[in-house]
Amino acid sequence: MGPFERHEVVRYNTDGSDTGVGYQLIQSGRKIGYVSMFVYPEPALGKDQSRQQACRDLFAGIKQDILKHEPDAKVLTEGDISAPSPHVRKRGLHATLSGGSAMFDGREQRVIEQASLFCHVGERWLVSYRVTWPEGENPTAAVEALVKALHWPEALSH
Repeated sequence: MGPFERHEVVRYNTDGSDTGVGYQLIQSGRKIGYVSMFVYPEPALGKDQSRQQACRDLFAGIKQDILKHEPDAKVLTEGDISAPSPHVRKRGLHATLSGGSAMFDGREQRVIEQASLFCHVGERWLVSYRVTWPEGENPTAAVEALVKALHWPEALSH
């Protein structure tokens, strides 16, 4: 996958319907970014307005998970985003946060994190991305290329 190395695949259940995949972005022998992607069954979210609110609540939980582990982290931007797959016409929720820290190049560094969530994909799935990189790096183009290159299964395209 270009400059990315698949780091891990985690199946959270035996049938593989709840799965996470992690990729490391390597440039000049240095790890400068990490992308985690998750596909999992959508809980019963209701219809229309209540489904939209439930999706916002799920995304708030994703952001809160980042913020609770990083007391100095703060939300820089927040809004909606197009799905990276041309076959999926869903809009997702997206946020960029700063102020956290993570290990890169063998040392703790301040990081930027992005989180995205697409709800009700293929009528019953959640697709989530989380990207982390050290401040001062800018892996945005490489990350966008990776995310667009990944094939969303046909079941997610409806």
